[in-house]
Amino acid sequence: MPEDGGPSNEPNDGDEPDQATAEPDDFEADDQPAADAPADPFDQRVAPYSGESTVDVDPVTPPERGDEDVEPDLPQEAIDEAERLTRLARRVPDDAETEAYRERRATLLAEHDYAAHVREDTDTGAGGAAGDADGPTLVCHPVEWLDGEGSIDPAEIETVDRAAEVHLGAAGDPEAWDAVAGKNDAVVEAIRESHGEDHGANAEAFATYVSNHHAKPIAAVTADELAWFREEYYPRNVWPTDEQRASLDRSLELVYEELEVPMPGRSSEES
Repeated sequence: MPEDGGPSNEPNDGDEPDQATAEPDDFEADDQPAADAPADPFDQRVAPYSGESTVDVDPVTPPERGDEDVEPDLPQEAIDEAERLTRLARRVPDDAETEAYRERRATLLAEHDYAAHVREDTDTGAGGAAGDADGPTLVCHPVEWLDGEGSIDPAEIETVDRAAEVHLGAAGDPEAWDAVAGKNDAVVEAIRESHGEDHGANAEAFATYVSNHHAKPIAAVTADELAWFREEYYPRNVWPTDEQRASLDRSLELVYEELEVPMPGRSSEES
């Protein structure tokens, strides 16, 4: 569970007009934009897996505009990490965790002069063009597109190509969280069936940690993430029996043997 996040002051400028979907349960009349307010194609309400509705908008301060042209570069690894943090923010049931992941995403993108919004439907793309995928979409865009109130200013969009869009997918999408968690759970069942309940329980604790905190397959876990599980997560969040605690190292070895990949920090010869 991340500890570096906190509540953020997210702007709430209202929904995009002519939505085909129903208003969220917590929609208030005061949330309606003024009649003369420009439509903001990015300000969409998110429907997280928990079923609650929020506005997923990074809390950023637009830079002061000057004569100097600003062309921020957003590396692919930053886009990938922003996607991972967004999926986690949408999946966790705790509001504080959700805000923590969004704060981490905002900090990451701010290093490149970018911010993020989640567009729940696909009626419009980054610059108002029609979208081409169903379900929520993460939009990473230059902060210079924002006006002084944190809303997208269409006049500042020179080309929509500067925005990076990532389709987050619906349930059942091979890239979605549920599919990743399902693969990890399958490893757990294989360990439990072949090696018994003690190893199965340890494998389940590891899979839960990887799916909930890193949203990735077990095979993609890094050495640092594995060490954190052993040294921090397992002692604090798992209530193992004496037998399970004593067999943890062997349980983890069995997980990686099942996956036929080296354990992080070990060479293939050592495994």
